[in-house]
Amino acid sequence: MMQDPTRQYRKVQVATAAQDDLLILLLDGGVRFCESALIELRKERGEDIEKRHDQLLRAQKILLELMGALSPAIGVELYEQLMRLYRFTFERLFEGNLAADLRLIEEGTEMMHEIRDIWREAVARAKSERRSGPPPPAANGTLSVQG
Repeated sequence: MMQDPTRQYRKVQVATAAQDDLLILLLDGGVRFCESALIELRKERGEDIEKRHDQLLRAQKILLELMGALSPAIGVELYEQLMRLYRFTFERLFEGNLAADLRLIEEGTEMMHEIRDIWREAVARAKSERRSGPPPPAANGTLSVQG
């Protein structure tokens, strides 16, 4: 049986991705699921409620995974900020799904875009720092502190 080429590509992409790239792929999926749900909700007739529900559940599961992966070891303030952001987004998608409320789902989708963009920037910055490495030691044998 032939597998859908898109699905096959995604499997290979996930299997060969670095851990930080997997996070971005996961968030890209969350955005895609939200957008798909919005398309269904915006249809005037024949809205596929089951499809919308499934897409929003997938996005919510991604947010639950993000919340479960958080640790206060990253710093209490950052931990709390991320947890509030993830919870707010989850609640918007959950409530929007229950009420078929376009405005709530749009808010949740916008937040998913924001979360993905924040993580994209953080991953790009981390990769850049890894490539550049630590500054070389001073030529005279003393340590150099840059700040």
